Amino acid sequence: MLEILENFKSPVDLVKVLSIKNIDPILENEEICKNLYSLIPDGIEKSKSGLRTVIGSTPFKQAVGNLSYGLNRGEMNTLVAQFGLDFTAGTSVENFLKAIAGQVEKEKQSRQKSNDDSNRMETE
Repeated sequence: MLEILENFKSPVDLVKVLSIKNIDPILENEEICKNLYSLIPDGIEKSKSGLRTVIGSTPFKQAVGNLSYGLNRGEMNTLVAQFGLDFTAGTSVENFLKAIAGQVEKEKQSRQKSNDDSNRMETE
């Protein structure tokens, strides 16, 4: 996702970042799609096509636009705190996405360490 940011000038518009064009390559990952299917509203197929329908919908774009506007105005500190992110993540879309990417990386490392510890205990 951070690679996508390189194509945007500041302030970054989250609606453009989350466009179908940018999201389509991510939707090729089945594991990501499976995690997102539960977020698709009732009445929409739980599939890649359904995800594309939601991402392309006016309500989704409006909600993301509101989030983008609030982030770029520095008005989302309470929201980012609820996500467990540093307050600086609420100061711009770019900082928000970087903070989320950092959090995902920490979670991956934590899971890997946990897996390594489990494997080490099994071999002892």
